[in-house]
Amino acid sequence: MEKRFKLTLLAGTMLALSMGAYGQKMTDQVIQQQRAEAMKTPFQVRQEKNEADYKKARSFLEAGNYKAAIPYLQAAAERDHLDSMLELAMIYEDGKGVPVNMATAQAYYVRVAERNPDITLKIRAAQLFCGGEGLYANDGVIRDPERGLAILAKEYSREWKVEMDWWKYVCYTRTASPDPKKAGQMLNEAASYLTGGNRDNTINDKAVKKVNDEIFNRVYAFRLYDRDGALKQYGAAAEAGDSMAQRALYEAYSDGRGAPQSRQLAFEWIMKAASTGDGFAETVVGEAYLNGYAPVDRDYQVAIQWLTKGAEHGQWLAAWMLSDLYKKGLGGKPDSRRAQFWANRCNELGGKCGGQRQTVAPGAQGSAIQRAFQQ
Repeated sequence: MEKRFKLTLLAGTMLALSMGAYGQKMTDQVIQQQRAEAMKTPFQVRQEKNEADYKKARSFLEAGNYKAAIPYLQAAAERDHLDSMLELAMIYEDGKGVPVNMATAQAYYVRVAERNPDITLKIRAAQLFCGGEGLYANDGVIRDPERGLAILAKEYSREWKVEMDWWKYVCYTRTASPDPKKAGQMLNEAASYLTGGNRDNTINDKAVKKVNDEIFNRVYAFRLYDRDGALKQYGAAAEAGDSMAQRALYEAYSDGRGAPQSRQLAFEWIMKAASTGDGFAETVVGEAYLNGYAPVDRDYQVAIQWLTKGAEHGQWLAAWMLSDLYKKGLGGKPDSRRAQFWANRCNELGGKCGGQRQTVAPGAQGSAIQRAFQQ
């Protein structure tokens, strides 16, 4: 009995000693970790926080939960995390999890462009400053062609030369007093690169098409610096009530091609065309009220009225927007019956209601907005 007691006592002593050693080891590790944390620079601390927030945000984004991702992205963006800023720019531009807000999207794009050497981001920032989005840009977007031109003027990229030359040309023609001769020279700069036999296959094909279309004048009715060409050609007919002429002036004022750029006048002319029963115009007006595009405020009931007229006049996109509106319950409760009705009508009119939403009514593919400035 005494022997067993001594063995038990010895085992207990050894266990205590080992636990003490283990506890001391754990204490040392904690101290080392605390010292390591204390020695981190503010940059390292910020970087770790950014990585943690961005990782969390990515998990939500990959699950399609944009709303849940936004607070983490915003926290990282406040600490100048470029990837988070870019994600936020695209989220606000596309309206994923939040209403479309081009002013906020622009602010993030510019912040990224100022800190990131990626040429495509600088081009996007310049695009927003230089306009060209016409009626399809919300209030609050800063239009500053001089600043857009300055962003591009100090950059060079062989891969993106055509795209950059095109937007230098666009930005310049949007300044207060563009010189047609200089504008032509800027456009020829892109043309000479294309026709010089040195085209790099990595050049953006969309940019090539834009410049080719402009050079050979196959698509564009007016040069960007032709400030009154559309007014001369369509003004009288539009005043007389010709809806096609009114639509032409809407496009001219929206885009600043053939008339001074003015969202207000663009909307006034498309409203006149809509009042004649033009289905395309009715759809454009309906979409403007649906999204609150300048110069009108969002009004779902007014949007429904105009989109219904557009759909009745054969515009499948109007039917698509009505289906989406009722499905989401915008301006009221979701209505699956009406949503399905308009989805069916959309398909009957030749649309594909299960696909991605387009942002311009059918027929606008030939408009200056769609041709030159929608990316």
